[in-house]
Amino acid sequence: MGISVINPAPVSGGKTRKVATLNSGSSWTVPAGINYVNATLIGGGGGCGRSWNVAYISNQGGSGQIVQSTVNTTPGANINYSIGGGGNSANDSGGSRGGTGGTTTFTGATSALGGKGGSNIEQAAVTQSNGVDGMINGYGQGGFPGTDVTVSNSNGMGGAGQIILEYWE
Repeated sequence: MGISVINPAPVSGGKTRKVATLNSGSSWTVPAGINYVNATLIGGGGGCGRSWNVAYISNQGGSGQIVQSTVNTTPGANINYSIGGGGNSANDSGGSRGGTGGTTTFTGATSALGGKGGSNIEQAAVTQSNGVDGMINGYGQGGFPGTDVTVSNSNGMGGAGQIILEYWE
């Protein structure tokens, strides 16, 4: 299911802060006694673009958007979500834009849009367009740029998104 839970020391009031990270799957069951969660959604990163001229470096994809929401929950309920995939890297030698990262959703929270793919402009100084916000723990990051048509762009795919849920038991 792709869920990890961190159990730090109890906070004042005798409750323990819990953090669940969702990076796969499609449904999360609300634990008993939990009436709200703080949800951080991270959209998928954009893939790298590809320059049509081998003398220039292609541009990196944009980072996925990071959105934080407080979601009212019902204990025992299943909440649907989807994790935004990373955008594909441009894989042709004709110069093309990388793919846009996927949108991350969690029912009741504001969606996090994916980063835009890197451009195919042949100037290394020109950055990708509209990568929103940054990244958390390497997720939602944009694709790495390729340098020319002879270099494999397999690492140019954008990073997948994720959802981080924080609650107290």
